[in-house]
Amino acid sequence: MTASTTSGPNRRRAWINVALAAWLIIAIYLIARLNVSGAVPGSQRSIYVAPAYAGLAALAIYVVVSIGAAVRHRRAWRTPFQGGYELLPLGLAMLVAYTAVDLAWVAVFGEENGIAEGLAPARLFLAVGLALVAVGPVRAVFARPPGV
Repeated sequence: MTASTTSGPNRRRAWINVALAAWLIIAIYLIARLNVSGAVPGSQRSIYVAPAYAGLAALAIYVVVSIGAAVRHRRAWRTPFQGGYELLPLGLAMLVAYTAVDLAWVAVFGEENGIAEGLAPARLFLAVGLALVAVGPVRAVFARPPGV
């Protein structure tokens, strides 16, 4: 990589990644706080999940538009996600899988309460997906050659 990894499109990509990760993490935190306080029972289908779904939609739009631009310019679909951001599409896939698995889990086993809610298998998808989205800028810093 060249010195351009700290400016221009790469810096913009880093800030977009940070903003999307923060949006999702804050939205999930607020949902968790509502669940713990008992203020909103069954919050998977309440209006309070709208910020989380909006963040997920924004992430999906960003990933799809990035892939579309690469393909339109006859580059590999992975090209926009180089330099530490290779895990971003996988993070999106894990978060989408979380929504599907969580809805299916609740439909089959019902709503969990207390600690069982945090230990539901679908929560693994959520934790891994959020980590994969949030780790991009950190990986980008370590992917740079020394002195750049």
